[in-house]
Amino acid sequence: LPVSLPGALTLDITLEFEAVTDLTLVNAGLSAAVVSPLDAGLVGRLPDSVISIPAEFPVLVLVEPPGVGLTTLAFDGIYTLTLLTPNLPYYPGTRLRMFTAHDGGDFEDITRETSKGSYRVRGSGGEFSEFLIALDTRHPEAIVDAKLTVLQALLTGYSGAIDATVFASLQSLLDSADTLWQKRNVNTAIAELDNFTAAIVAATSVEIPDSWAATGGPDNIAGILRGKAATLRFSMVETITHTRDQ
Repeated sequence: LPVSLPGALTLDITLEFEAVTDLTLVNAGLSAAVVSPLDAGLVGRLPDSVISIPAEFPVLVLVEPPGVGLTTLAFDGIYTLTLLTPNLPYYPGTRLRMFTAHDGGDFEDITRETSKGSYRVRGSGGEFSEFLIALDTRHPEAIVDAKLTVLQALLTGYSGAIDATVFASLQSLLDSADTLWQKRNVNTAIAELDNFTAAIVAATSVEIPDSWAATGGPDNIAGILRGKAATLRFSMVETITHTRDQ
C-alpha cells in the first residue's frame, strides 16, 4: 500500500500473513499519520529515554481492524509488516528500528530485518495496533538482555495455556539460549533460539493457541512468542556485527 503524507513523506506498507481470512484494506484498518517527534504521548511510551522518533520520518502506522461484529478478520501464526520509505537513509549498522504498541501500551522493538536501498524494516508478531520507526542508541547487548527478559516473562505468563510437555521443552530451550548468551556463545545461542521457534511451529493449536480474531478469543500465544523470538534473534546477530566493527 503506497502512502503519501504531508511534508513530502512517503511510505510503502506491506502486511503479510501465513494464513488469513476476510482480509481487505478496510478490515485491516490500515492507516498512517504524521505525528510530532516530541509527542509526549508517544515518546513516553518508548522503552528508554535514549530512543527517539526521527524528525525526518515522524510517522505512526495503525493496523486497527473494526470492532467486534464489524469484521471476521482472523489469522493463524504470525503477521509480517514491512515499512519502506525513501525519507530515511539506510546504512550498515543503522540503529533505526520498528516499534509496536498494543491498545495504547508501551512500545516494544519488533524488528526482525532491515535492508538497504531506501530504508526498509520488517517486524512480526501475533497481535497489532500501532507501529513507528524510532532510533535506538542503546548498547546492542543491553537490547538483547531486555528482549530475553521480555520473552521469558511472556513464556512464564502463558505457561497455564501451553501444553505442559511443550512448555517444558520451550523453557529448556530458552534457558539454554540464555545461558549461552550470558557466556557470549552468540552463534550457539542463536541456534537454540531457532530450535525454540521451531518447537513452537511444530506444536498444534491445541498445545499452543496460534490464532488471532477480530471477534475476540484467546491470545495468539504462538504468534506472540515467535515474533519476540524473531526480534531477539535479530538483536543477537546485531551484537556480532557490532563487535566485528569495533
